[in-house]
Amino acid sequence: MYSSASGSRLGQYRWYKDHVGGIEVSNKSREFHLRIFRPAERSFQIEQRADIELWDVRPYDAGIYICEVELMQDGKAHGNGTWLHVSANATQGAADGGTQNVLFILLLRTVCYGFGLILTALASIVYFWHKEV
Repeated sequence: MYSSASGSRLGQYRWYKDHVGGIEVSNKSREFHLRIFRPAERSFQIEQRADIELWDVRPYDAGIYICEVELMQDGKAHGNGTWLHVSANATQGAADGGTQNVLFILLLRTVCYGFGLILTALASIVYFWHKEV
């Protein structure tokens, strides 16, 4: 387990398609632009999670995906990879409803965050109002 009392950055991870050093699987790469979801940085630092989610899967996404982990004390390492097989049914479903699903999830997240902000604001108002009385 890798942890730090100071909370400093201990390392990072990257995913590659086909081979280490190949196409980086990130939203910055042309092939995967806006189709990758990575958990918060703390998930890697605290829970040792280095997972990603690939959305709107396309036929050319099929292949080997390799995770490379770099820890400041220990250097870089990677596994054998994970094979992703894409069938015609999966790509058809993504084309039919994938965009709508993503928009719905984004809308739901926005509503939840907005509701949380409103509750926080109301709780703060009530707290300070009672503090003055």
